[in-house]
Formats: sequence, structure tokens, C-alpha cells
Amino acid sequence: MTNYMVTSYLPTYFTEVVGRSQLSADLLVLSAMIVVVTIIVGVGRLTDRIGRKPVFVFGAVGQIVLAVPCFLLLRGSG
Repeated sequence: MTNYMVTSYLPTYFTEVVGRSQLSADLLVLSAMIVVVTIIVGVGRLTDRIGRKPVFVFGAVGQIVLAVPCFLLLRGSG
């Protein structure tokens, strides 16, 4: 779901609702994906140390807690 939001929904939202150019929306997605790839390396190392389940639980709880503030931030950008 998160991957869909970043790669499909956000570029459309920024071009259709916010009124940004397609280039700026694509650059936003590209920068977000670079951050994700960088974080994946660190998370992989963390799972080697503490295990997959604690990292998974932390990520799931983080998505639940941060979902509403992220959508409010998006709504404020329009």
C-alpha cells in the first residue's frame, strides 16, 4: 500500500490537485524512492541484529500512527 501511495497516488495528487508540474512530481517520487532504498539497507542490517518480527511490528505500528498526520500534511499542501 505504501509503495502504491508513493509511486502512483502522490504524483497524480500533486499534478491534479496541487497543480505542480509533472517533472516536479516525478522528481519527488525519485527522491522518495532513493530515500527508501537507502533506508532498506539499514533496516536489513537491523533485522540481522534484532530479528524480523520486532522490525515488522515497529514498521506496522509506525504506518498506522503516521498515516493520519501524513494525509493532513498532504491536504495542507494544496
